[in-house]
Amino acid sequence: MNADNHHTHRPDRIWGFAMRNTDLFHAGAKDLFSQNGYDSDVMGTSYPQDVSTSNQVFNNAGIMLNNAFSHARNLGVKTAVGTELPMGLEPKGPEVNKSWIRGIPPRLQQRLADKNMDPKDPEVVKTIYRGVFERIMKTHPLDYYWLWSWEVWSNYGVNKAQIKAFKSDIKLAEEALDDLGNPFQLGLGAWRIGTVDNHAEFDDILPPEAPFYGLWDEAEGMEMLKPDRIKWAATWAEEDWGLLQPQLELHRIYNDAKAAVDKKTNGLIAKHWRTRILGANLGSMKDLLWAYGPTGQPMIKAIDKDKNIWIQAFYLDWAERNFGSEVAHPVAEIFSGLDMAGEPGSPGAIPSVTGWDTDEEDTDNGAPGAIDAIEDSWEKEQKKYDFVSQLEAIRSKVIGPGNLNRYDYWLKSMQVMKLMAEYGTIKYRFETEMDEERFQEALDLRIKMARLFEQIMTLEIEKMVNTSDLGEIINLEILNWYQLMMLKWDDKLIKGLGSPLPKNANPVQEYLGTPFIKATPATSQIYLGEDLLLKVHVMGDLGDPMLHWRYLGGGSYQSIPLKHRGRSVFEAIIENPEKDFEYYLEAGLNDQKMVFPVSAPVINNVVIVIDRAEKWSNE
Repeated sequence: MNADNHHTHRPDRIWGFAMRNTDLFHAGAKDLFSQNGYDSDVMGTSYPQDVSTSNQVFNNAGIMLNNAFSHARNLGVKTAVGTELPMGLEPKGPEVNKSWIRGIPPRLQQRLADKNMDPKDPEVVKTIYRGVFERIMKTHPLDYYWLWSWEVWSNYGVNKAQIKAFKSDIKLAEEALDDLGNPFQLGLGAWRIGTVDNHAEFDDILPPEAPFYGLWDEAEGMEMLKPDRIKWAATWAEEDWGLLQPQLELHRIYNDAKAAVDKKTNGLIAKHWRTRILGANLGSMKDLLWAYGPTGQPMIKAIDKDKNIWIQAFYLDWAERNFGSEVAHPVAEIFSGLDMAGEPGSPGAIPSVTGWDTDEEDTDNGAPGAIDAIEDSWEKEQKKYDFVSQLEAIRSKVIGPGNLNRYDYWLKSMQVMKLMAEYGTIKYRFETEMDEERFQEALDLRIKMARLFEQIMTLEIEKMVNTSDLGEIINLEILNWYQLMMLKWDDKLIKGLGSPLPKNANPVQEYLGTPFIKATPATSQIYLGEDLLLKVHVMGDLGDPMLHWRYLGGGSYQSIPLKHRGRSVFEAIIENPEKDFEYYLEAGLNDQKMVFPVSAPVINNVVIVIDRAEKWSNE
């Protein structure tokens, strides 16, 4: 979803998403947003339209990176940012129909021209690199700056001039960093390292301590690099086509991890967008690669030789930790069975119900997460989702409010996927009727889709825990109702019917689900001297939302009323707590209290207050 640069008010429809006010969202989704223009704090509520507001976004990004990378440095986590190659001139080649300046934005090229500086001049390119590096040095800590070959570069062949341009650009970046005293390390990142014909094409350009990172499966090409080269392999914890559904990928992560070990790489990095829904996938990487052993003794870690036995064992351990021993075995059997069957959509595997929508008139502007139009009838298609009924039957055996809450997140995610599949079968029939201009039949189907969409959104809202889940809700609303229904078909349908659409042809706007109060996210760490700021959603007919907190070790709670930000969004602030503490949220429903976390006040959320030196500074 690339939330870094997207916005519900972004006018240029990048990544295929149209502009849409959040107050037009359905089934209660509108109440999740305090304003119509929604994005990260970096972008703000209004999409930048001029130099001043664009500069503010640029500065906000620097603040965000300083906060995140300073925290990472304190935890011992390495950080990296980078740009695509070449910054300067890329000659004409198989994927480039004319020579062009690839990495310097057109507006900057114009500013350079105004200063009589030619962006084709290597010295100008070096100056740009130096400016980028100086900005980083003044803004935030950094361990690695990697230079990326773009997504399909070399897949269809490259010529000698293109390879030369890449090598020249790498050397210019290296020289610029040398001039500044090498405050961080250069690295090389790529979808496929080197070229398809020679993965070691750039192995002699940078010193061996410069890491080479490749995204392709099973550490492709790493064995061709010099033995002393730092090598980072990759795995896809999820893929972009399925950003609205669970993706069980242990089978692929195992293959990538085993290849990374066999090819003697120095690390394995996961690529992903979402967080909670990837709990099993990301946990499996730790299980495969984390080495345990007595202090002072060599660490030995061997990857299980039988992939399927390992998958079964991991899911059993994961299910027991998340949902309790009472249901661990049947849950693990279901999940491991879906995973061991292979890629999503394969027979017996977790189904694939979403994909990329591609505009027929603009094939470069597709959008990920479009619900597929499914030709098979629902009577036939629903047989793929028997595992959802099995998970529903297990639910009554889950013990403990925390276990049940975590279970419901996964159960509702699976139920959403099943509903999207049913939606897809009706979508196919609806579009067929529209193409055949049978408009009354199409309207009847659209009404059914509206009711299914309400169910989908209700479950999505109920299970929401963080910004990743809000991204799913935005995707569903903008792409799968507004664009692929209203924008695509409404004019034709209204004209064909000869009358406006009835009210029930659209989903309701009111929230239809269970009332709740929850923090998104539930922050667990802050630094000494900082405030705890919580964003809180209060959905349903709940009143008097409050935050209760106390220092660990007992004592009475202090209570703080929540401040209303707009719609169902509130915020709470605990000012400058001096040591570790616990908190919970509470709101009234008639004579009943709804709490967050659901185990409160027996088990509350705990926040660790970290005492450390001042944040990183360039001074």
